[in-house]
Amino acid sequence: HVIATKFPQLLPLVDLFYDDAANINLRWDDGSWRTISMSEGLNQGCPLSSIFAAIVLNEVLVPLDCLLKDRAAARVDRGNYGDD
Repeated sequence: HVIATKFPQLLPLVDLFYDDAANINLRWDDGSWRTISMSEGLNQGCPLSSIFAAIVLNEVLVPLDCLLKDRAAARVDRGNYGDD
């Protein structure tokens, strides 16, 4: 859990918004409405959704960026500049 380990000060806010499952209303093709429970993920329209998504994406993209920079530096060291 990224929030708990890296941003523990945000945990009470996350628990406040996401501790309980949310009810999602879906309109079916026949025009009827059904309610389902969503226990994972971020609620659509939540003002914090983009912040939480950015935190998770940062966890994925920072190590990937480091890996790609290291690979590029190794290619340059070998004289491969990647141009034609």
